[in-house]
Amino acid sequence: GEAKVQAATPAPVANPSTQTSEKTSAEDCSSTASSSSKSKHSDSAEATVSSSDAYNGCTTDRYSWSQSLTDVDVKVPLPAGTKAAQLSVTILASKLKVELRKSKDSQAEVLLEGSFFEKVKCDDSMWSKDGNVLQINLEKTREVMWKSALVGETEIDITKVDATRDMSEFDDETQSGVRKVMYDYHQKMQGKPTSDEEKTLSMLEKAWNAQGSPFQGTPFDPSRVNLSANNSFVPPKQDG
Repeated sequence: GEAKVQAATPAPVANPSTQTSEKTSAEDCSSTASSSSKSKHSDSAEATVSSSDAYNGCTTDRYSWSQSLTDVDVKVPLPAGTKAAQLSVTILASKLKVELRKSKDSQAEVLLEGSFFEKVKCDDSMWSKDGNVLQINLEKTREVMWKSALVGETEIDITKVDATRDMSEFDDETQSGVRKVMYDYHQKMQGKPTSDEEKTLSMLEKAWNAQGSPFQGTPFDPSRVNLSANNSFVPPKQDG
């Protein structure tokens, strides 16, 4: 049978406001991740599954799921009083299985089982228990929108989902490039110079009164200067 992986001390939960969750990751794609029985947990939190948990996804009779371009979140309601140590969550590249064992002598009850719509990065996927809700975060291997979390379940219309990405998901260089494009667009819409044009004008203004400039001592007037294709200065033609 599959080897059991005992999770180490849980990592902090993604939501800093939730301080009562245990979290573990699927350390081995072919193994089952079980929450450590030594993990601190309080069942006083009354977390529930709501419609907001189905953003870009849907709610079924057993679970709800939401998604972005990069990940999928699955939330499974649990029986009241369920302890994290009673759960066994198997996250494979293509499959998911959630089991609940109410006591050592009882048979494990399968709460959820199925194949993912697309493969996931099981090493980067994890789960946590918050109150009476099991939360599973799955990292996608491809940035595509899923029609369903599990194959054979109710499918959504992916033409109506929000496929935008948050700016924070991009690296600094990409964020800078996006901001530049947005700034230039707004500048053009207002009939103002773009960032590159502003930079060129700034250089031109500094060179206007430089030693040897044909415009030295005259008011700054960019319209009097012709620019070549590579933005080098071309002196205006002399009259006569």
